[in-house]
Amino acid sequence: MMTTMIFKPNYRKAEKAAHELLQLNNVQELPVKVKKLSKHFPNLRIKTYSWFADNQGITIDEVCDFANSDEGCCYYKKTTDQYLILYNDQVENKGRIRWTIAHELGHFMLKHNETTNKTTLGRSSLSISEYNVFEKEANCFARELLAPPTVITQLGRISVSDVQDICDMSIQAATYVITFLNTGQKKGYGYTFNSKVEKMFSSFIYNMKNKHYCRECRSYFVFPNPTFCPICSSNKITKTFYTFTGVNNVKYDGYEVDEIGRAIECPQCGNEELYYDGDHCKICGTFLINKCADTYRKDDTGWVYTQESCHTVLHGNARYCVKCGNESTFYQQGLLDDWKKEKELLLEEIPF
Repeated sequence: MMTTMIFKPNYRKAEKAAHELLQLNNVQELPVKVKKLSKHFPNLRIKTYSWFADNQGITIDEVCDFANSDEGCCYYKKTTDQYLILYNDQVENKGRIRWTIAHELGHFMLKHNETTNKTTLGRSSLSISEYNVFEKEANCFARELLAPPTVITQLGRISVSDVQDICDMSIQAATYVITFLNTGQKKGYGYTFNSKVEKMFSSFIYNMKNKHYCRECRSYFVFPNPTFCPICSSNKITKTFYTFTGVNNVKYDGYEVDEIGRAIECPQCGNEELYYDGDHCKICGTFLINKCADTYRKDDTGWVYTQESCHTVLHGNARYCVKCGNESTFYQQGLLDDWKKEKELLLEEIPF
């Protein structure tokens, strides 16, 4: 069989292959669960070096020799048309392992083994030009798969550490991504376009662009341009890409609501047969939409009106309006507990 002469990397082909794999698996958020991307290919398996060593009765060092790599390889058996991606699970850097798997998936998707009729793609089995072209294409594929530019660039100003956290990459891979994007932007390349990938990630992009953290009650929430925290009404809020764990992240209870803030089932009596042309539960009369409410205070003369509602629709756990700070309708009805009491109970459950 004649091998195909290769002179330069086909980056457009590598990018397209990565997008096709994302679409095939209907990936909608980052980080990509890269090990699960092989499920649509009956002739492909992804296994560890440890698994292969046990299966073949050899050492990890011998697996590295077999693979021509300390990181991973794409093994092709022509007689059965079977592919086996191996990755070195002894590598401590999880992000590096994820990049290795994505890189080897690139070799598989671009059919590099079949192009050269090689079982593995090592420096010793390929010409220098072939090896360099295949590696560049596979790296391009891995970048597009794990950090699609059309997604990353829409998150706004973003750093290496942001990419590392959002995409679950090593710092080296995240630096490579940022360098690529910065270089492209300096040359006038644009990465925000109405593609299928962009549509698949639309909810993820929205959530990441509008994610905020409250330093007072330690809650996260998604809302564009908020002024107040929906849990405690504090203005100590900051935009963030990160999600802290443990005592720095408190998840407050609430109710599932639809796009107009209407409860899926009645928060008071649990009635699921709700009329969606009405605002109240037919069983107990509870107001079903969580939104900014008029504010009152009690004095010697009774309840006194103090501030008009701005009518902002709120999430199902919002005690306060994110725009004006008024109480929410759910909180006024006693459907949501005071955040301080709930925070104390929740923190008691977190192991230190």
